[in-house]
Amino acid sequence: MGDRARVNVQLVKADDGAAIWAETYERELNAYNLFAAQADIARNIAAGLNLTLSDEEEEQFKFEGTDSLEAHEEWLLGKSELKYPTEQRVARATGHFEHALELDPDYVLAWVGIADALDAQRTIRGSEYSFSVYDPWRHAVDKALEIDTLSTEALVSLALLKVTTGQFEEAEEYILKAIDLSPGHAPTYGLYSGLLRAQGRFDEAEWASDKSMELEPIPSPSTLAGRAMTFLFLGDVEQVEKTILQALPEHSDYMLLYLAPLMANNGRNYGKALRWAEEALKHPPVHPWVQEERCKALIGLDMPERARQCIREYEETHGDGSGDALRDNMAVLEGQYVDLVARIEPHLTNPDSPTWLKHYFSANLILAGRSDLAWRVMKDARPDWTEDNPVDFGAVDFFRMVPVAYLLYTNGHTERANYLFDGMLEEMAKPEARGVGTLDAFIHYIRGDFDKAAAALRTAIDNSVFLAWWYYRSPIYDGMR
Repeated sequence: MGDRARVNVQLVKADDGAAIWAETYERELNAYNLFAAQADIARNIAAGLNLTLSDEEEEQFKFEGTDSLEAHEEWLLGKSELKYPTEQRVARATGHFEHALELDPDYVLAWVGIADALDAQRTIRGSEYSFSVYDPWRHAVDKALEIDTLSTEALVSLALLKVTTGQFEEAEEYILKAIDLSPGHAPTYGLYSGLLRAQGRFDEAEWASDKSMELEPIPSPSTLAGRAMTFLFLGDVEQVEKTILQALPEHSDYMLLYLAPLMANNGRNYGKALRWAEEALKHPPVHPWVQEERCKALIGLDMPERARQCIREYEETHGDGSGDALRDNMAVLEGQYVDLVARIEPHLTNPDSPTWLKHYFSANLILAGRSDLAWRVMKDARPDWTEDNPVDFGAVDFFRMVPVAYLLYTNGHTERANYLFDGMLEEMAKPEARGVGTLDAFIHYIRGDFDKAAAALRTAIDNSVFLAWWYYRSPIYDGMR
């Protein structure tokens, strides 16, 4: 209607579709009042529902994002480029966000867009590049929160930065604040599910994943992939397959690839995993994560020649060093531990290496028989575990603590090691414990309790646990194998 717009709003019951309340709004719209009109309609809806808004919620209505339609359009273009990020698309997205900020330096979403682009660049280029994005990422988020302290998008970006650098407690604080401010923001729950999964809190992760799916009418492939991973750790392979098939055929290139290694990890579905992998390989990757998962699938399916070719193609696309983590997996698969250590050692002297990366490096050093070097790294990185401090085992990531306890044990700190071992075993024995895998068997094996180790391995096999099976080729597992 020219410069006028009509908005029809209905509130219906989700279970039967019955109408509870409805209203129609008409507003003049132009380049100067678009966002003010949005806020005005939102206030009217709240009033129509007899809602009492808090001061913080009222403050959210006052903030109008940007008065510049051109800046908003640049932001939309940037977001579109990041949907399937490549080096080129991320560069174009950054350009759009920077142009938006030239038009409106106080445009919060454009600052968050800069942070999103840096995160995408980190994902594409790998862990070594991560160190160079943390400061500009934090600067962009700080600018956004300086302008609007109640920006959900900025809080989620800051939480993601904390997750990336292994600061899980702070990340959860920001996520919970974002949920409190915007309980209907689906990406917040998706991030929360990933954080909970990383901490071994799989039942809570399932809840957060359910909430994200509930709020996201058309779930993104990453949302579905994260949900599938949660079900994998919960041991529900049927739901893993169901979740991934839900994304087909729209995201076949992404989700077929994800299904293959998940089915391989399950162990009993190796043939099915192979069929899915072959089908996935027919789809050219449109997303860097697809290409990475393709390489992981080939490693998991014990196809070393094709895996090496996949890694070479990945590095040709994303630059030297981008495939380092994949090459680490290949080194373990083929027993090339000297190469593995040579690649890891330079990173250990980097003072900016986050704790999670040191965990990753140390675990690989143990596999390579360099426990001496791993011990020097972890005793400085985790004094909360290596020194005589009380530990809340209910909040522990077993996959990270077991290598630390092993290093304590093999370096003569048996009392502290047994304290950690006992605490973890007690927690693992609880009915709600998830994601144990073969860790309990490994603990019993290291302590010489071979009957208990065998029993734990039988339980793991009965539960179809076969995660990253190639790690069991390491000499450290000789006796257990």
